[in-house]
Amino acid sequence: MHNKLKSAADCTGCMACANACPLGCIDFVQKTDGFLYPQIDEERCVHCGKCAEVCHRRMAGSLPIQTVAAHHREPERRLEASSGGIFSLLAGEILKRGGAVYGAAFAEDFSVAHCRIDRAEHLSRLLGSKYVQSHVGYTYREVKKDLKEGRAVLFSGTPCQIFGLKSFLGETYEGLICVEVICHGVPSPGIWSKYFADVREELGEEITRVNFRDKSTGWHNFSLGIYGQTQSKVEPSSKNLYMRLFLGNHILRSSCYRCEYATAERNADITLGDCWGNEAICPTLSAEGGISVVILNTEKGRSLYESVSDRLCAAKASLKTVIRYNKSFLTSPSASGIRADLEGLAERPVAAWSVTTTRKDRLTSLIRRVYNKLYIELALIFRLNKKG
Repeated sequence: MHNKLKSAADCTGCMACANACPLGCIDFVQKTDGFLYPQIDEERCVHCGKCAEVCHRRMAGSLPIQTVAAHHREPERRLEASSGGIFSLLAGEILKRGGAVYGAAFAEDFSVAHCRIDRAEHLSRLLGSKYVQSHVGYTYREVKKDLKEGRAVLFSGTPCQIFGLKSFLGETYEGLICVEVICHGVPSPGIWSKYFADVREELGEEITRVNFRDKSTGWHNFSLGIYGQTQSKVEPSSKNLYMRLFLGNHILRSSCYRCEYATAERNADITLGDCWGNEAICPTLSAEGGISVVILNTEKGRSLYESVSDRLCAAKASLKTVIRYNKSFLTSPSASGIRADLEGLAERPVAAWSVTTTRKDRLTSLIRRVYNKLYIELALIFRLNKKG
């Protein structure tokens, strides 16, 4: 069939297929694991093959050309960010140029979806991590329209979302800057929705704010903060049930466990992440409030970074050392028995959720960590040896 897409196990949910379909025959529906998957209306489909073309496209990426550790000079801007506050400067620069910025934002019900902004006063919507897979919708089409009209565009997202956009566009646009995050994997929107509803009921009032990277307990030991008008629930990520499920790799999308985009070659112009291991990577920078690692993959990305560098405190960083402390740049997480029964987890009340793992899970995780460590060292020798 001309419209053959990747299997559900390999689908990243990037939504390039739905954006590419000229007749709108593809909807994304939530399955029992809480993730969205494409569903083709076979009666309307004319089998043009455009969805399969973008789904299976192969694209060459770029090896990093420069790596720095940095943070915003203004403490308040750093505090509102997940790590060092770099994204706000990059996005702000594009907005100053009359461009548009796309990124993940909370909806009114605190689900997460991509949106477009073109005014600086709306930038706060895109700041901060959202540890839920974002619904891209038809933003790729909006990006293409902006680019065709000659407008500069910054698109931010996970590596698979960056790939989805570029695959949909099918050609290079000088005005497009793509900024990706070092991705640990994307958690289930369905699981988040259920957990959020449970906390809202516990607090007994409507929720006004969610902060997945609340720094009131520190940058390294950040918390998940859920705030109502008078009540709040703020728990360190090491103790919070939802964050333990996320960081323990128990509620990620199936494709995350075999991520195609955790490679040395990147499709984004800039890669941002937390500068874990900052004592070894950038000992001269203050870690109070967080430090970002900024990996520049293209000259276009480096040019944008340099245009805001005067508002940063920065230090040269070793890409090899950065990757050793942030292994998700090159490796995929390992699944657990909890993930194997994600449908069952979604059906049970939150009070019955557990993060208990089996001996088999722990052994599998240990083997995976050893494999990942060896893989990273080999990649650093053979793929990134010249990059420092």
